[in-house]
Amino acid sequence: MKKITALLIMIVLGIAGPGLAKDRDVDMNSVLEFDAVTVVNDSVYSTPRTNWKTRGFMSLHYQVEGTGTVQIEYQVNNFEGSTKYWIEPTGSVDVVSGFGNDSGPGSDGNGFSKVSIPVSKEYRYKLTVTGGSATVTAYGAEQ
Repeated sequence: MKKITALLIMIVLGIAGPGLAKDRDVDMNSVLEFDAVTVVNDSVYSTPRTNWKTRGFMSLHYQVEGTGTVQIEYQVNNFEGSTKYWIEPTGSVDVVSGFGNDSGPGSDGNGFSKVSIPVSKEYRYKLTVTGGSATVTAYGAEQ
């Protein structure tokens, strides 16, 4: 009986093992969303990402310098052509809000957030600075 059980385990692992390993080796894309952008009491937008393919795993790593506080949110659009209707989806939450140069785990203006953007044709980030100016660099990653 032990030999049969061991043989069945080897067969299952032989069949499922390569597939499981392949799932762990999925490529990850990294995108520079904001490149040392300085904003003074205003909003700016990242370049829209189209034809993005993700397995649902996304994150944003951001660094804030300056006196202002930062809010980062995302907007989506499904319309094609020259007219875009950028909206923040109902029920969505900000990526980060009230984040300053002394925020984050190390109190050094560095933060990292999981992002859950619903399926859409394209998305972009909206960066808003209040209470002064801030220079922001942000990298997004998706898998």
